[in-house]
Amino acid sequence: MAQQFNRLPQVIEETGLSRSTIYRMIQSGEFPPPIKLTPNGRASGWLQEEIENWKKSRVNRETWGGKKMKNTPPSTPYNKNDTRAAAQRQRLLKALREAGSKGINTFQARHELNIMMPASRIHELRHSQGLNIQTVRTIKHDPEGNPKWNT
Repeated sequence: MAQQFNRLPQVIEETGLSRSTIYRMIQSGEFPPPIKLTPNGRASGWLQEEIENWKKSRVNRETWGGKKMKNTPPSTPYNKNDTRAAAQRQRLLKALREAGSKGINTFQARHELNIMMPASRIHELRHSQGLNIQTVRTIKHDPEGNPKWNT
């Protein structure tokens, strides 16, 4: 897969930051530095992947639903022991994307992904990120034939 470079105007548009803020954040180590594209160093750009990773780290670390969070390390969707709501949302969203149209159920979310309150995490994903997540309610029966609700 070819790596794409973004020039400064694209980075400004994509991040919503001003030129001076970008360079101030580079100096403080809060933003990825540009890569020199020419031998004389006059043309530079940022890898698209680095900008995407920076944006994800800002969402994970700084805000969720417009609420400022204390400085916490970025969540990782792979650490099932991380019980912070942000980490649970990441794991759930990753699992939903991987499952595709097959989806996942509440039991899977609780036991395989360690999502403590799947309905709350779904609500947060719907309303904070505007995701269209469908809920399908089904009735399953236990071995004795008794109905059990499953979402």
